[in-house]
Amino acid sequence: MQPVPVGSLGEAVALLKEGKVDAVVRDTPLLRYYLKNNPDAGLALAPRTFEIFTYGITYPQGSPWREKLDPILIKTLEDGTYERYTPDGSV
Repeated sequence: MQPVPVGSLGEAVALLKEGKVDAVVRDTPLLRYYLKNNPDAGLALAPRTFEIFTYGITYPQGSPWREKLDPILIKTLEDGTYERYTPDGSV
C-alpha cells in the first residue's frame, strides 16, 4: 500500500473516481456523511474499519451552542437516526 496524502475528502474522492487511488481512508462518520449527501457517487464503505473510537463534543462554559446543539444531538441518538447508519454507508 502506498499512501497518497491529500488536502480534503473531496480531493481524495476525486482521485478514487479517476482510478488514481484504490481506496480512501478517513473517519467513518465523515465518509457516511459524504455518501449520504452524494448517493450518486457510486461508492460504498468497506465492511470493516481499522479502529473504532467515539467522538465527544465540548463547549466553553456558558456557550450558546450548548443550548442549540445538545437537543439536536440527543434527538439523533434517541430517535434511532445514529443507529440507522450501516457499515456500507446506507441509511
